[in-house]
Amino acid sequence: MAPPSIGYRYLGTVSYRQALALQRALVEYRLAARRSTRQGSERVWDHNVLLLLQHPPVYTTGIRRFAQRNPTKEDSDAEAERQRLEQLGAQYTRRGGQITFHGPGQLVGYPLLDITEYKLGVRHYVCALEKALIAACHRYGLKADADKETGVWIGNHKIAAIGIEIRRYITSHGFALNCNTDLDWFKHIIPCGLEGRGVTSIAQALREQQQRHANGQYDMHAHDDRWDTNVDVEDASRHHSMATVEHAIPVVVDAMAEQFQCPIQPLEQMAPALSRSIDELLLEPSLQQV
Repeated sequence: MAPPSIGYRYLGTVSYRQALALQRALVEYRLAARRSTRQGSERVWDHNVLLLLQHPPVYTTGIRRFAQRNPTKEDSDAEAERQRLEQLGAQYTRRGGQITFHGPGQLVGYPLLDITEYKLGVRHYVCALEKALIAACHRYGLKADADKETGVWIGNHKIAAIGIEIRRYITSHGFALNCNTDLDWFKHIIPCGLEGRGVTSIAQALREQQQRHANGQYDMHAHDDRWDTNVDVEDASRHHSMATVEHAIPVVVDAMAEQFQCPIQPLEQMAPALSRSIDELLLEPSLQQV
């Protein structure tokens, strides 16, 4: 039996906390629908969904160090860090793994999938996301690859971050692909806690590739994993103008469909009732106030 279709929705710009609350609600409703013996409205939620969006500038970090009841020096340091980063004009939330940044120009994807329906274990699911994003980068003429550290890399620079959560085989959280993100935001932190490693974007990598072509810096006898030497200057320039979230959406959707070997179609076509329910959830006061 072929894997089930995935419905995708581009939500535009949504705050990190609101997107987190939306994911939790959708996962909970789906699990409740599966527990229910009724075939009515509860079944609306039982679909595999890919939420695509952008976040306003936000730094996210782990919550484990804030678990102690009594404040510690580390808590004080974290509070100072929060104030410092918020002064830059970004939100700050104690949710996630190691500290990272999300913001405009970054395509964030939250797949809410039942991985058993795709015959995937947790590690294989992460690898599938990495392979899909690598394929998307290749379509821009960029030689991205996986690494010992989770995510997608171009040389020593991360172009896409991946972090997942799974509850009873239903995934949430997902990936963040830097399209034309302002990379200066990352200069104020050590992204993902990885000392000595950088961050890049589709736009930045294509600028560098175009410049190398223009300067004739390619050595045809040398091997450089960062660049596709078959992309000419005109192609690099054209791709650079398309290094936006809006242009990346169909590229990523197609790459995921190929990797997961299933159709991925607009949610409003595949499951219009669920698509309307998501709109209603986003308008609920409980999600508006997070």
